[in-house]
This record gives sequence, C-alpha cells and structure tokens, in this order.
Amino acid sequence: MSVEHDEAIDPNYAKALSAWARKITGSYFDSFEEKDSNDGLRVKLDAIFNWAYRVKVRRSGKLFGKETLEIHGVWEANQSFPIVSSLAASELVDVSLGFPLVWLARDIEAYGWDYDLVGCADNKWAKPIVDRVGNWPDYRELDLNESFWHERPLPIDHGDKVSRSILGFEGQESNLASIHRWNVMYLDGYSGEADAELNSIQIVEAPTFRLDGEIIPKGQVNSVLLRASELLAADSL
Repeated sequence: MSVEHDEAIDPNYAKALSAWARKITGSYFDSFEEKDSNDGLRVKLDAIFNWAYRVKVRRSGKLFGKETLEIHGVWEANQSFPIVSSLAASELVDVSLGFPLVWLARDIEAYGWDYDLVGCADNKWAKPIVDRVGNWPDYRELDLNESFWHERPLPIDHGDKVSRSILGFEGQESNLASIHRWNVMYLDGYSGEADAELNSIQIVEAPTFRLDGEIIPKGQVNSVLLRASELLAADSL
C-alpha cells in the first residue's frame, strides 16, 4: 500500500483527523448518533454486502458434518459509514474493486450501524441472474467478470441478491446431504433461527471519502487514510 505517488497530506486534513481521533476516543462519543452525522472521516459505498449465516453441512455418505458459513451477497447503494478504527482505515488504502472489506464490516456490526441496510431476508435475485421464464438459482457464486457488472448504470436494484454460497463448498451445494442453520435460545424460552451477520463488503464502484462533510480529492485519499490509521492506532493503545 505505497503512497509515494500521492500528495503530502493537506495540513487542514491532518488537523481535522486529529480532532476526529480525539472525538472517537472521548467519553462523550456516541457511535450510534455518529452514523448519520457529517463529522469526521466517512466512506460512501456502492458495494456488495456479504451476510453470513452460521450453518452445519454434511456431505453424502459422511456421518459427521462441518461448521461453516452460508454467504448471501446483497447489492447496496449510497451507504455511508464513519471510519473509526485503524484497521478499517488501513484496508481502504489503495482498495481495489472486488476487494473484501472485513474490518469495516466488523465495525458496522459492532456499533449497530446496519439498521439502514436491506440485509438478506427474502431478497429477490437481481434481474440479470433470473432467466427468461423467471427461474432463479438456489446457489450462485459471485463473478464480477460477468458482463452486467460492467454496464453503467448497473442493471441491479438496491437490495437485490447477487450471490449465495456455502463457504468451502462453492459450486457443490446441491451435492450436500444437509444444510442446517444455527438456532438460538431467547430469554423468553423461544428458539429460532439465528440472524445473519455482516461478514464483509466487496467494492464494485470506487468509494467516495469525506472529511467533515467535504469530499476528499483523489490525490489526498491515501494520505488521509494512512494518517487516520496511524492516529486511530495510537489512540487505541
């Protein structure tokens, strides 16, 4: 993640980042309210949000099963999140299309910032995936080399499902003897299927970054993210 071709960080950005780092670590920082504010460093994404159910699968002829994840890829547009951790800032440096963002996804889960996301319950499949007679697959691997991903505007609606697979068994799901999602027991004694958790985010469109409401020029993005990573790492010690 070299930034030798990027501009030195603008002093005003450096000052704003220092203030942001102090705010995040302050005793009055409200992570829930911060989700929709214009303060601090933020990233705006058009991306695939990968949701994961914990499952236990078993192959035909096998006595014992294996624990893994059932991953649902959902297209979400115009989603904005604060960058509040060193690792989330670092993984966004020189981020390439298709790259899975893990630490940002973990921050979204940890701070409860998923309330504006569609999630993965009862999503319809994206139109390019449904065939001419209206049939859709049970499972389908994500392939960003497919032609429709290069169309602009994308022929996909906000909240459409674009992939579903079993981790470690991609393309072999139909051959599995059983796939069981985990259940959870609630305080009232009710038992039900555990909710999916946000597992990762895959970039499809180049993200936009803002600092205190101002769009950061492309030449400054990497320098700003690296400085943010340094400041947030220091403040977490």
